[in-house]
Amino acid sequence: MENGKIYSHDEYRNEFKPFELAITDSIKVVFSVARKGDLGLPHFDIRLFADTDRYSGPTKQGINLSVDRLLDFSSIIQDLVDKCDDYGFFEEFEEE
Repeated sequence: MENGKIYSHDEYRNEFKPFELAITDSIKVVFSVARKGDLGLPHFDIRLFADTDRYSGPTKQGINLSVDRLLDFSSIIQDLVDKCDDYGFFEEFEEE
């Protein structure tokens, strides 16, 4: 709150603890849901977070969509997983 005015970052926090996927020791992907905008509707956010000597926090690399698109997004991710499996891409990462 600044000058008695409430800003969206004051009201809208993560709805639950975000999920994290470590990429390296200093980079992670964070999956979160928070309310956004004038109506306060829930949005999901997928964002890279960096923790380096120069910067610690979210990067501009990410997406933010309303939760009503989450099922469509999930379906596309599953299609992508299926295609990668069809092409044998996962096998390239298996230990010998």
